[in-house]
Amino acid sequence: MLFFIKANDGLSSECISCYRDVARARGEEIETLISADLQQCALDDDRLFAFLVPYVFQKLDVEAGASASVFGVVCSHIDARQIMQLIGEIVRENVVLFRKDSFAQIVSASLDWPTTAQWAFWHLVHAEGIPGEWLIQLLPKLKSSQHAEAAANVMLMLKRADRDPNMNMLRALFSRPPSSEDTFTIDCIKILIEDPSTCKRVSDNVGNLLKKQMAAGDLHMGSGSKSASKKSPQKLSMEQVLAHLEHFTQLCLMKEKKSAEQIFSNATVLEAFQEAEKNDKVAPLRSKFAQLFAVVNILRDESRDKEQSSRTLRGNRGSGSSSSASKTSRHKEEDKDLLLANRFSIVIDSELN
Repeated sequence: MLFFIKANDGLSSECISCYRDVARARGEEIETLISADLQQCALDDDRLFAFLVPYVFQKLDVEAGASASVFGVVCSHIDARQIMQLIGEIVRENVVLFRKDSFAQIVSASLDWPTTAQWAFWHLVHAEGIPGEWLIQLLPKLKSSQHAEAAANVMLMLKRADRDPNMNMLRALFSRPPSSEDTFTIDCIKILIEDPSTCKRVSDNVGNLLKKQMAAGDLHMGSGSKSASKKSPQKLSMEQVLAHLEHFTQLCLMKEKKSAEQIFSNATVLEAFQEAEKNDKVAPLRSKFAQLFAVVNILRDESRDKEQSSRTLRGNRGSGSSSSASKTSRHKEEDKDLLLANRFSIVIDSELN
């Protein structure tokens, strides 16, 4: 039926209205009718199927763009050449596939699709340049061991797109259950801090999040109100955030870019950990995450030493002995980097063993 609607679309503006009327007359949702028609086209003639898909998203964009079943049919039957053609339609601004209000729901449905259908789906997602914020509500539910295709493509989205590490995204990532076998949260945070301009924003948000949790008393996992419904989501606890941060230090410290060190050298983060060290209620967490607190203390000392060295170097420049002082400073920095790496190794190895 879709073929006849398209064939007569130029002759009458009522064709799409007729299609909706047919769906109502049959007592079906229009999304169900679209899915059935596309499914039949794909089985009868794949060229006709490819011919109709762009038309469906042009003329029935509201219904098709919000339907997981329509996307399921499209992604199950589309081939590489047809994907290329559809991406061309997207690039030329003839077609818009996804809608913000339904995107997370469609991604959730896609988690159960075969790998080839997910492969096609994520090609279309990348083609439209969907921002990472559209996936925020889905991040806590992703299980990287079961949803490898989606997890991998979310990381690619974060890596390729303009990163906007707002508090909502960080909360969603930290809300994932901590696990030494699941590095998805760690990898996403590492991607978000690769750009120096966003590293400070991420660090500030992490520090402010920890401060808010201490102020609100949201310290331990599963410590929400007993009267709360079992179905209501648990509040993000400080324990959960610290668990992810400790895992982060184990995997990301002492790398070439030193972006992980920048997080824990951030003034807001250091203030949060100083508050935690003075807060008696946080004592159990300090004991549980002793490695993390030790790393932060090392970086705090290192930050103070660098500040002192910088002052000394400025003073030497003023006195005219800049060349020798600069060489001495470089040697000291190299020695400090080696010493710092050794201290990190000792702390991390002691915890792992």
